Amino acid sequence: MAFKQQLKVTQQPKIAQRELFTADTSSSSGQNPFYKSGSNTMGSESSAGSTSPYVMINGAQVTSIDSLIVYETGILPKIKIIFKDELGALSGPNYPRNNPILSLYMKVSGNSLKPIRMDFLITSIKSDQDPFADAETAGNSAELIMSGEMYVPKIYNNLSKAYRSMGSKEALRKLAADLDLGFSENDSSTNDTMTWINPNRNSLYFIDHIARHSYLDEDTFFDCFIDKYFNLTFVNVSLQLQNSRELDLTPEQRVDPSELELTRSIQGKGTDKGTENILSVLQLTNDFRFKTRPEYIRAHSLLGDVGSVLKNKGYRRQIYYYDHMLNDGEKFTKFYIKPVEIQGANERLSLVPADDILKDNMVKKWVNIDYGNTHREWNAASFINDHNKSELKKVKLKAETAGINLQVVRGSSIKVNMFNTADSAVMRNSQISDKPKKFENGVEFKNEGEQIADVLLTGTYYVSGIRYVYDSDTGFSTEFDLCRMNWIGENIID
Repeated sequence: MAFKQQLKVTQQPKIAQRELFTADTSSSSGQNPFYKSGSNTMGSESSAGSTSPYVMINGAQVTSIDSLIVYETGILPKIKIIFKDELGALSGPNYPRNNPILSLYMKVSGNSLKPIRMDFLITSIKSDQDPFADAETAGNSAELIMSGEMYVPKIYNNLSKAYRSMGSKEALRKLAADLDLGFSENDSSTNDTMTWINPNRNSLYFIDHIARHSYLDEDTFFDCFIDKYFNLTFVNVSLQLQNSRELDLTPEQRVDPSELELTRSIQGKGTDKGTENILSVLQLTNDFRFKTRPEYIRAHSLLGDVGSVLKNKGYRRQIYYYDHMLNDGEKFTKFYIKPVEIQGANERLSLVPADDILKDNMVKKWVNIDYGNTHREWNAASFINDHNKSELKKVKLKAETAGINLQVVRGSSIKVNMFNTADSAVMRNSQISDKPKKFENGVEFKNEGEQIADVLLTGTYYVSGIRYVYDSDTGFSTEFDLCRMNWIGENIID
């Protein structure tokens, strides 16, 4: 990964989170007859969150978790948890009525990677118990389903405020500071200086409003969201999609010494006592040599909304607006928006519709009247960002890894190296046109278990979304939504 593609935290968050490692010492009462807290409802802090999520609600630890998913897919991280309230801890006065906050802690082995520690505002609670049939045992052993979103205390307040004479990135940084959020970015800049005004709306609306109208040029589009570490993240996506021969290193969780060709050991760096700190190449792969490591893709699939995007957005979009700043007789403005061209991309494998009618299909949109009180590309920016983010949804590679993978973060550029076994590759390559040169030259693989590169799926991707999943039967796993504009054949690691 090139240095300019790395996400860097340039402003630290200041949000105070709830005290987590505190046991509930309440006992049964007339209001809460079913709940008696144990002598120690809290695991030791050093091991909490390692084998299962550590969850606290109103001072009561949630223990019998059936499933939990943290979604990093929208502007705010969200959570869904299903658990059995076996002791009735959340019935009666412990029910989250006036303090609907869920605290979560998940960690990985080693101290090199920051654990997940988040507070969520509980937005929905459902129970499987019938209020009449189960009246005598209400609250005892109920299965609860709770949903929530990351709790950023100031983000819901309606404000009227202006950020004067600054670009969109600087306005978002100032807004993040006002919300006590950190700020994270890649090496991006913008060309959209203006006064950004929040007309008495909440800050979630204002973040989306600024990001939608961020502009640098016609070949750049942006993404913006709050990450799991309370950083408002602003990403130049076009930059992340560029293929780079540079490799990024990441702290390793588990290392197999036989994999030295893709692992580097750095002596005395990152530790106080000079012990060995292991770094490995940052990637995702289904290479069977990596089966015991967190970057190993144990399952993958292609998801697509190609037809839906073409139907609703078109391959090209034409926008109209009336521009008061132009000379008389030229105020009516119209132009086309089409997907950006990624540097180094192979147009032969871009997602241009093969059908001429679909290719020429055009969605026309009237925007508004431009009175000159915004930056010059205000109208174009909203469509460049929207159209290209839709293009990313045309085809996605969904990849699943075992355990909690914290090395790959949302908004980053990631190298993905995919392989097929020789037998399946022979069958596959007999049906497609992107077959490797070895097959084109008539060379066959003789070893039954030999792997060859999947030249269609291997490449540089944008990490558009992540889900951290816990299941009581299978443990932790991580799911990635990986996107790119051009499906080009690349050989990332020779």
